[in-house]
Amino acid sequence: NQPVYLTLDPRGKVLDVRLSDEFSQKIKESPQYGPLAAVFSRDNLKQMASMNTIALPAEPVNKGATWQQESVITDPIAGKQKLTTTYRYDGMEEHDGRQLAKISATATIASADEKKASPLTIKDQKLNGVTWFDRTQGRIVEMQMTTKIASEMAAGQNKTEQIMFTKQHMKLVGNAAAGDAGPKKKASKEAEDL
Repeated sequence: NQPVYLTLDPRGKVLDVRLSDEFSQKIKESPQYGPLAAVFSRDNLKQMASMNTIALPAEPVNKGATWQQESVITDPIAGKQKLTTTYRYDGMEEHDGRQLAKISATATIASADEKKASPLTIKDQKLNGVTWFDRTQGRIVEMQMTTKIASEMAAGQNKTEQIMFTKQHMKLVGNAAAGDAGPKKKASKEAEDL
């Protein structure tokens, strides 16, 4: 129940993410979070937030136009990982009774530390999703991302294979800026349902 402060530029690029002072202190003092301190670093939080939003292009785009966004996160086991997401503007479509901009996404993940051999090898990956953007209000209305990663990790003479499947769905359910308490309760209920 601690606030996280997020700063975006007008195009949606994440400029900064900051935990509350109280939460930062708890992480520093807690033995269970000690090994994961790098995950909660300001830079890593900024990169994680960047993976859950879209930095729109500086110039207007036509249907079919693509652009890329890169994020690097530090995993305590696999080391630095680079996520490269390619977005494609698919034009305006009706979604939930509104005309919204549809933006498709595909992504790849790879080791970002060329000097250090990673114990994790990506065998197969499939990352894709769609974002619905309201051009009149300048904000994301809904975002879905499906990820399937097959990996192998070496530990001495042993190898462990893992297949990870995740489905992320975020949806704007109310206008928090208007101070309406109703949608906040609805957001929590919908989050549980998702």
